[in-house]
Amino acid sequence: SGSTGTFVLVEAPTSSSSSSTAGSGRWRLRVGNIGDSRVLLGCTDGTMVQGPGTDGALTTDHKPGNTHERERIERAGCRLERCAGGVMRVNADLALSRAFGDARFKQATSLPQESQAVCASPDFTSFDCDPTDFLILVCDGISESNFPNREVVQLTAQRLEAAGEIRDP
Repeated sequence: SGSTGTFVLVEAPTSSSSSSTAGSGRWRLRVGNIGDSRVLLGCTDGTMVQGPGTDGALTTDHKPGNTHERERIERAGCRLERCAGGVMRVNADLALSRAFGDARFKQATSLPQESQAVCASPDFTSFDCDPTDFLILVCDGISESNFPNREVVQLTAQRLEAAGEIRDP
């Protein structure tokens, strides 16, 4: 079996002139993603910071139908098939194109790991955020249900405020 991975490295603002966030009071985020989990960035007022990824997330889901992913899958000798519900799957089986495990999709011995039909190579992106912003890491059980990213952020902000975790700066 396999699993996805989503992670964020957080760098606090420093006074060092070598830091891109120096003196700005902004935090630096290094976001990594393998699979279809997502990283969301929320504001205390319940709005979501618009990212370049899936449904405004900071990350993009690794799905077999994505052009770059599809090309790698086909070069590795696997096929894509649209299955029940219109979901694209690798060899009519796996509905994502990057994951840990899933060794049956990593059998092309002539190819390096990152070129296998399903690979575990993460995408990395960087962002700056305010000290009052908050991160949410969600799995596909949230992101692929009827719970849009913006509603997840709004609900989280409401719960953080009710718990006294959100205060005026």
